[in-house]
Amino acid sequence: FEISAAGKLLKTTRLAASDGAPGDGFGLTAYLALPRIVVSGAGAAYVFNRTSTGWVERQKLRLPGGDFGLTVAIDDGMILVGAPSNRRAGGQGFPFQRGGAVHAFKQQKGVWTLSETIQPSIDEHSRYTEFGQDIVMFGERAVIGAIDTAVDGIIAFEYERTAQGLKATSIARGGADGGFGARLALFNSNLMLGSPVESGGSNIGHVKMFNLSSLPVH
Repeated sequence: FEISAAGKLLKTTRLAASDGAPGDGFGLTAYLALPRIVVSGAGAAYVFNRTSTGWVERQKLRLPGGDFGLTVAIDDGMILVGAPSNRRAGGQGFPFQRGGAVHAFKQQKGVWTLSETIQPSIDEHSRYTEFGQDIVMFGERAVIGAIDTAVDGIIAFEYERTAQGLKATSIARGGADGGFGARLALFNSNLMLGSPVESGGSNIGHVKMFNLSSLPVH
């Protein structure tokens, strides 16, 4: 959809995967950074480029294992693809618990290529799971959501884009408010962390707002 001069949403294009099939989940998540859109589906991430004649599928990103492609984000020459069920370690009876990974892709000679795989270290946070359940990017920042298993709540890991890759900088905690289903929004240094379910099983949701510039550094 595009916004007309009159301020109305107009349907312009219908995107579909070149190898789409019933039940493949194409469109579960999508992220736009003109002139590109990245869309998840069937354990993959599809990259579309905008041309003078419309949107064209350029590449299918795929890695083995788990739910690769459950979440996606793109901005300024980088694509992040979440796999929240991958790389699980520890658990009940262990001193730590970790789970989930996010894969970063950059363009090399016009081809999107895996550049690094991100998972917080034990020193950064020892008890979390579903890392990559939500991803947002804006400029030189990326924020990745997870579940804080220590309090059964939401945690958001902030990263700074550097020449060497993504560098962990701070953590925003949503508190003991359920966790899965949380959604993030990012603009400049302002992070919104939404929780549709509050502690105690209440269906009353809320949104917390953070200024990432004032959060403690790891």
